[in-house]
Amino acid sequence: MAINDRALPETFAVACMPMGSLTKITTGNTAAGVTALVSNKTALTAESVSINDLGGLTGTYLAGLAGKAAITLQDQTYTIHGWVEGFDTENPGQRATGKFTIQAAC
Repeated sequence: MAINDRALPETFAVACMPMGSLTKITTGNTAAGVTALVSNKTALTAESVSINDLGGLTGTYLAGLAGKAAITLQDQTYTIHGWVEGFDTENPGQRATGKFTIQAAC
């Protein structure tokens, strides 16, 4: 995982939960982690990405509403990259846009 082109420590605590045509991918916890919702209904798409206090950033991508994201799947590894809109966790009053890359093996 990387935030604003800065690599974060690798984690192997990844959970992938299939829910029909959606897959929920989580890592970390509610204090610091990522939750992503991926769809394969008609084409592989990232529906949402929520980053909570990682790399100094808390932010959200929501398909069609906030941020931007693209996704690929190779073997069983998802790679999601794009931009979230949110705030700087060091200065919560400061709006921030952050670049992210997430790789999760499911």
